[in-house]
Amino acid sequence: ILYLAALGAALPCDEGETFFCPKDPMQREDLAAFMVRVLDLPPASTDYFSDDDGLTYEADINALAQAGITKGCNPPVNDRFCPDKTVTRGQTAAFIVRAWKLVEDGGGAGFTDTTTSVFVKDIDRLAYVGITKGCNPPDNDLFCPDRLQTRGEMSSFLARAHRNLDLP
Repeated sequence: ILYLAALGAALPCDEGETFFCPKDPMQREDLAAFMVRVLDLPPASTDYFSDDDGLTYEADINALAQAGITKGCNPPVNDRFCPDKTVTRGQTAAFIVRAWKLVEDGGGAGFTDTTTSVFVKDIDRLAYVGITKGCNPPDNDLFCPDRLQTRGEMSSFLARAHRNLDLP
């Protein structure tokens, strides 16, 4: 959290300007704002989604879409972003994999709970580059892909990615 704050990417929660709320769920619109700041993405020239008009982070959501990091939340149409929905750990993996253009999975991470997840390849890629080790220390044989992501967990993922990987 402190690392992201130093980057200017750790935004306050609804409790006020001096609160981060690390155990709160990470909403999709907040994820967009965090990622745009970490990646220093340029503003978008297109309004990609119909359900973010007038939101505080609408510009960030559109920048994330323009960069190809988000595709929307209602496939195959994908004209909505669902800004107030909480992202899962599996969805988070997909966002980070797209942002950093990760392709190598190292043969799979070996998590026992991801084999049926639509995000299994993204999760394996995150594990391979050291962004995640799992969700059940010290065993770390689980990733918990369907569990809702917290603001603190998201901060850890983004800080590790920014510190350890080249920016795309």
